Formats: sequence, C-alpha cells, structure tokens
Amino acid sequence: MATTCVVMMMMMVVRGGLGSEDGVTMSSSSSSSSSSSSSSSNGGGGAIEMAAEDLERYLSTTSTRAVVGVKFYAPWCGHCKTVAPEWDAFAASSATSERVIVLKTDGSKPEAKDLMKRFNIRGFPTIFFFGDGELAEFSGERTREGFDKFARRGRKIAKTRRKYAYDEASGKIMFAKPSLKLRVIELVRDGVHGVARVASAQPGILFSVFIIGIWIGAFAVGIMFFLSGDWSAAANWRDHVKRAHDKANAVERAAGKKSQ
Repeated sequence: MATTCVVMMMMMVVRGGLGSEDGVTMSSSSSSSSSSSSSSSNGGGGAIEMAAEDLERYLSTTSTRAVVGVKFYAPWCGHCKTVAPEWDAFAASSATSERVIVLKTDGSKPEAKDLMKRFNIRGFPTIFFFGDGELAEFSGERTREGFDKFARRGRKIAKTRRKYAYDEASGKIMFAKPSLKLRVIELVRDGVHGVARVASAQPGILFSVFIIGIWIGAFAVGIMFFLSGDWSAAANWRDHVKRAHDKANAVERAAGKKSQ
C-alpha cells in the first residue's frame, strides 16, 4: 500500500512537468529523473501495482533510458498465479537498476476494458516491455532469468514490436499501424485463444468437431480414390479399345494383301 502511495505521489509531481509537441508527446521525451524515482520505488518487494487508468500517463513520464515491464494479469488466472513469484523476483533483482522498472496491472477490472482493447490483450498473463517509444511483447521462458534477458535485449529478440506515442490531448497511447507480419501473428494468436476458450468451456463441442472433421476427411479421400480409380479405368478401357481397333485393321490389311 505504501509503495502504491509513493508511486501516485510521484505521478502527481511529474504530471505538471509534461511537455507536448503538436498535441503528441513521445514516451521517450520525458526526463531521466522520473525514471530514477520510479525505478527506486520497486523497493525490492516485488512489482509495483499500477492501475490501468494511470498506466499510460506513467509510461509517458519514463526516461528514454528506462525499460518498463508490465504484466497484465487477472486475480483468478491460474497461469498468472504461477508466473507471479518469478515476476516479483525479477522486480526485486531490478530494484537497484535505474534502467528497469517492473509493474503489474489488473486487466480484469471494468476500468481496464478500454486499455485491454486498445493494447489488443486477449489473454492473461500478457507481458509487454516499453522503451524508447517501442512496445515489445514478451516471448520466452517465464522465469526471472528470462524476463531479465528480454529486458536487456527485448527489441532484438521480440517476435512482435510496435511503435507508440503518448497523445497529450486524450491522455492515451497511440500505436503505429501494425505490419502485415504482426497482423498475421495476432490473427493466429486470436484463433488459438478462441479454440482454447471453447475447449475449456465446452470440451464436448471440440470433440464433436474433431469427429466430424475425421468423417469429412475420410469421405473426401474416398471420393478422390473413387474418381481417380474411375478415371484410370476409363483411360485403360480407351487404350484397350484402341489396341483392339489397330489389331483388327492390321488383320484386315494383311488379308487384303493375300487376296491380291
């Protein structure tokens, strides 16, 4: 609780110093002093709890040298509970660093709905690393060592990255248009999450779809073999008729020569 209060007081102090240019402030344009204050507030006691409605403005105050790791979680999520000790251990090991800030945000609250939609977060836990105006989605082993490695090399090893800027007018983060590769990855990921949700909620439906798919596949294979076999038989018959016709013509020509 005390850590959260320190974070909120820090935000109130730096809020008056935010600058803007044409209504949009890049997240990399803030002072390094706010980064130092924020990173020290890790306190060695685990990740800082950050409300969804405060996260975007907080990110706009961090230094270009700082990397901010944010874990979006839900209290009821089993995977989130599993990764929580590793994330807190990562926060504790980064407490003395001025370049790594470790946060966690409850994405299941109603006030987080808009943020989850704009950040395209479809499942928990989802872990993003923000730094120098670029978001990198975590991929790798969910361990303290894995998080530390990604924090240091995230932009080089991340599978999905997006540029972003902080819009001072709306108080929200704006993302650059995603690349085709990113859209394909997100489409596949959404499909996998959809299948997983159906499987967990109605496993019988998934089993039925699987059985129907097997029957359709078997039927298609049978039709293919039937058509290919029928076509081969017809071709063989045509060859047989042609050979018989040629043979009859040869016999007829031979008989004609003998009569002459």
